[in-house]
Amino acid sequence: LRPVAGVRPANGHFLHMIAFELGRGPDGGWWVLGDRTQAPSGAGFALENRVATTRALSDIYGEMHVHRLAGFFRRFRDALNGMAKESGGRVAILTPGPLNETYYEHAYIA
Repeated sequence: LRPVAGVRPANGHFLHMIAFELGRGPDGGWWVLGDRTQAPSGAGFALENRVATTRALSDIYGEMHVHRLAGFFRRFRDALNGMAKESGGRVAILTPGPLNETYYEHAYIA
């Protein structure tokens, strides 16, 4: 984006999150099918799927020992807030808008 051309991140890192699409091959090994660095794809879908699964399978969900996602989102929020140059500064999740295929995710995470 033109307004941030030449701006250096407070911690010097431009890339803060990367998402991988994983698949298991016929040999049992894991394959990386794709990757994304432009948006935190997958995190919002994971959270929404977790909420839906909890509701749909409430009678057995507690027995499944599924790890909570709250810690990830708390660290994600804290990392974003930690990049603000001033104490109490604001951070934002930028999105190309509703026509983008990951807009749902941007809005959900924001």
